[in-house]
Amino acid sequence: MKKSIIFPNDSKIKLVEDAILTQLKNNNLSFLRLIRNSNFEFNSTLSYRMLNYYSDKNIIRASRATKNGKRKFSFSDRISLEFALYLKKIGKRFDIIVQFNNNIHQEDAKLRMLSPFDLVIMITSVFLSSQDFFLVLGESKVPGDGQSSKISLLSEGNEYNFNISEEIRKITQTEPDNSSKSNRLSEFLSEFTFHIDNIRKTVGMPLIDPENYNLHNSVSIKQAVARMMRMDRLSINNLPFQQLMFDILYMNEDKQLFGIEIKAIGDNYHIPKGQEGLLVKSESELLKMLLREISMIKVRSKRNE
Repeated sequence: MKKSIIFPNDSKIKLVEDAILTQLKNNNLSFLRLIRNSNFEFNSTLSYRMLNYYSDKNIIRASRATKNGKRKFSFSDRISLEFALYLKKIGKRFDIIVQFNNNIHQEDAKLRMLSPFDLVIMITSVFLSSQDFFLVLGESKVPGDGQSSKISLLSEGNEYNFNISEEIRKITQTEPDNSSKSNRLSEFLSEFTFHIDNIRKTVGMPLIDPENYNLHNSVSIKQAVARMMRMDRLSINNLPFQQLMFDILYMNEDKQLFGIEIKAIGDNYHIPKGQEGLLVKSESELLKMLLREISMIKVRSKRNE
């Protein structure tokens, strides 16, 4: 199955891979179905014209209800597209990109139709908060096609490699442009985090979100998602502030109200690239940051006038 993607010889990665494969062999397909579910619509930011262009080149994987209907990207489809665009950026011809796609998306009937690329996404997601992974093109060719290089999944890479961990973070952290998409993203993230934590618990890794994990185990998935989305729905529906729970409420001289929530996020949080400067390690530094944010409130208010 993994002839097109070479996995690192690492005991932790092997444990996670075995846990995922055991789930599939036991007919637990929930994680795989989630990342392949196009109803969550992880749509590309590419223009319709560019999507048609790449579609004509056969490098796009997406669902369509009709021939001319809207393309709906699953989580796996979207990351696959980003990888195809990366291959184009580094100079690969379209026919080579198509061959790459065919190799990495070849489904294994013995493993509930799991593809090497889906397995990479699932493994990378489990390590998301603690370790980055890169897809690196090698020099040896894939047997049988004589064109596309083998791909290695490595825990070390550089700016010229495809950082699949960073792509996953970017896709899940992008703010949706409407409330319907926001609800879908919240629903996806709740289930996604649960499946990650389910694997992490199996292999003895700390959970990312214990509250979410316990909710999914104690009630139905729909109830758990609804409860985890509660704050989002209150915000989306513009309900009164008193129905939202904050640690600090601040009212400025213009009677504008700002809610501040302080939440423990654990020691597994991955600081997004470019936001390292937000990290403070003392109460005095924290106070300075809070005062700076408060001082910016007037600036933001004037910009909105």
